[in-house]
Amino acid sequence: MESVVNNLWSSWDTLSQATTSTNADDTASEGSKVSPEDRKLVASSTLWSSLTESQKSPPKGKASNSIFDDMFSSSKDHTSTLTDKLFERFLSVALPTTTTTTGEELQSILARIEMQKTRPQLSLNTMSKNSILLLSRLSVPFELIDQVIVIFSWSKPLYTLTFLNFCTLMILKPVLLLSVPFFYICFEIIVPAYLKRHPPDKHTILKESNPIPAEGPSVANVDLPKPVPELSREFVLNSTDLQNHMLLYVMAYDVVTSLTIQYLYFKDENVTIFIFAAMLTSGTLLTLFGSQMIVTMLPFIKVTFVLALWAFTVALHPNYLQFILDLLYSEETRLKFLTISNRLEMWLNEELNLREPKEVKEIEIFELQHLDPESHNWQLICFSSETYPANSHARLHNQPLVGTLSLSSVKPPQGWRFVDLLDTSVNTKSLDGWILDLSPENWIKENYLSEAMEIDQDEKWCYDLVTKFSYNVGLSAGVRKVRGDVRRRRWIRYCVRDIWDENEEDQKPTTDEVLKHARKKSADSFNSLHPVKSIDSVDG
Repeated sequence: MESVVNNLWSSWDTLSQATTSTNADDTASEGSKVSPEDRKLVASSTLWSSLTESQKSPPKGKASNSIFDDMFSSSKDHTSTLTDKLFERFLSVALPTTTTTTGEELQSILARIEMQKTRPQLSLNTMSKNSILLLSRLSVPFELIDQVIVIFSWSKPLYTLTFLNFCTLMILKPVLLLSVPFFYICFEIIVPAYLKRHPPDKHTILKESNPIPAEGPSVANVDLPKPVPELSREFVLNSTDLQNHMLLYVMAYDVVTSLTIQYLYFKDENVTIFIFAAMLTSGTLLTLFGSQMIVTMLPFIKVTFVLALWAFTVALHPNYLQFILDLLYSEETRLKFLTISNRLEMWLNEELNLREPKEVKEIEIFELQHLDPESHNWQLICFSSETYPANSHARLHNQPLVGTLSLSSVKPPQGWRFVDLLDTSVNTKSLDGWILDLSPENWIKENYLSEAMEIDQDEKWCYDLVTKFSYNVGLSAGVRKVRGDVRRRRWIRYCVRDIWDENEEDQKPTTDEVLKHARKKSADSFNSLHPVKSIDSVDG
């Protein structure tokens, strides 16, 4: 075993060295193709140049079937290596497929696994290269986040007030939202690009802010946007911002999760039921009368949004922020909110006390006996979940019964447990917690066996009815039914959900609840039964 592991690691090292040398050769060949002004960048960023070239040229000998293949596929030189395959196999064996006890996310996990079969496998090299590609293009979202922080921190009051006035205008006249992208493209992209190619001269008063462009042909080259190089301050800033701004998503996820867990997952059933009813009613009203309601309340909605935006921004002003935080986190505020929430919860518990009755199911099993023709004594065949009348498929085809020889070996369904609730003094015929059914007429009628069985009212046995033909002297013949050599009787027992605690008195199902659910049967209750000998084999 030790030699196998050593050989495996030596193969790993050899493959890694071969991959590194191949990447170096590819980088050198690509460096000879670049222009002289970019030679320095290629020399300092070999990983970037090789990855860029691999994205420009698709793999040879493999035609892309769709645009998704071009987006999610990369060169075989980087993914179809023994290292990546070994790493992928290790992850598939070592990591569990599901993380919850119920495994409810298994279907979505399997669907994602099936989708990823058309994409490159997990590779640390590919992940590193793609991260570099992403970081070199993340300047715009991070600059936008910085602008939002500047606006709401009031570090530039005029800038913040301008933003509030602009948003107020957009809210009061929403059609302007459609024209903003056009004005942005014109005055933030096209005009600055033109001024870079036709730079204005210095003005005596405006100096560098002269808006009059130079006349004549273009003076400067086209300055196109491009990803920032790896060895640049902006790339490092992007990496730092990505590291720090990851917490924004983490905090938002935790806040949303805490709210949904508290109110939407039946942690408090009455509150969740109230929220469900309110949202269902709101969704129905909006679906049916949403357009009329929005048109009617549009002025009020606009004013509300404007006031909320101004109030939120003013509350973040440094002069008021600390006062508001002290007010929110004070003990008086906490007690006030706690009192209001407790009152609301008490009201909901009183008005929406919708605790469902405890679910009780009746487990049934039949004791089958066969008459021995020699001793004329009844012998136990098994305890089975089937009645096995004379016209059943198993009896006619000599199939083995599915059952057990002891009532104590019968188990309840998965997730259920037996509970003894009825007073056994009323029904003295009990065995191992099972109670004899003293009303066999009910289950015979439910199974449409009235013409196939006869009930012994004393012992509650149900005998097979066999047709006998008797011939009289002469031409007439008589038909009569007699008891057969197989009989059965029904035993019942009750079970409840396994999540209930028997030690708590309020969790115990009452006798009325048991009698109410007495006819609820469980079809998969006999997980301990197994095939036994058939009835016809007993005859032999």
